[in-house]
Amino acid sequence: MIDPQDLESFRVGWISWSVFSNKRELLDTDYLEFATRDLADGQDKRRVINAVSNAKRALHLCVDYLVESLGGYSGACKPTSSFPQKINFCRRCGIASPRIVEKINHLRNKLEHEYYVPNQSEAEDFVDIVTLFLDSNRTLTRRVPEHVELFSPQEFFRISKSWVSLKYEIGSGRITGSWSWLDCTENQIQEVVEILNVKQQGAKNSRPRSQSHIALDRLYRQASADFWKNEEFAFSVRDGDSHFQWMRLLLASGHKL
Repeated sequence: MIDPQDLESFRVGWISWSVFSNKRELLDTDYLEFATRDLADGQDKRRVINAVSNAKRALHLCVDYLVESLGGYSGACKPTSSFPQKINFCRRCGIASPRIVEKINHLRNKLEHEYYVPNQSEAEDFVDIVTLFLDSNRTLTRRVPEHVELFSPQEFFRISKSWVSLKYEIGSGRITGSWSWLDCTENQIQEVVEILNVKQQGAKNSRPRSQSHIALDRLYRQASADFWKNEEFAFSVRDGDSHFQWMRLLLASGHKL
């Protein structure tokens, strides 16, 4: 079984996306806009408290988007789970969740449970940090990679000697994949090379120059067909670290293009 860490040098050859369908009346960006307006309207305690409260709603809603789209509610946590549990799920998926996010959530808890009144500077920092968090995860709250193909930099006649296909249905919490690799010895490769050398000359002589390159590629693939091996795999959020390793690779692939 191939390990996700073995694929760091692989290139992304194909990627398609699945769009996250949000049916809520207000978006995380709406609440963040409310918070920004609260700060702009004045510095009295009411507006400062409202700014932090609206920014908190934006932060929590953004995290809910991420957990839902990445399948967290399919076995890792529940909609009623605590904010730290949801943040931990996001972190395991490879989403940046710096400690400062947990720190500002601590400020929100003090505001709601200890009747703490933040000052203007604290409110501005809170809104700024939430803005950064939303901006850094904006893509994943709108769409998630649904099909990624990764190719090894090692090639055999312009064909990658190994490639991995990953598929993910948004919200499912389940990743399926297949690993294909060329399994042959140097002597077997040499035998194929000798066969191709003979066919190569025939292809060059029988086709126009513009088509010979395409014909050769086809020959290379046909000649190596018997040497290909394939292994399929699947992981869900209930499988723990194994699943999250592949999820991190899937999401990271979206940043490579």
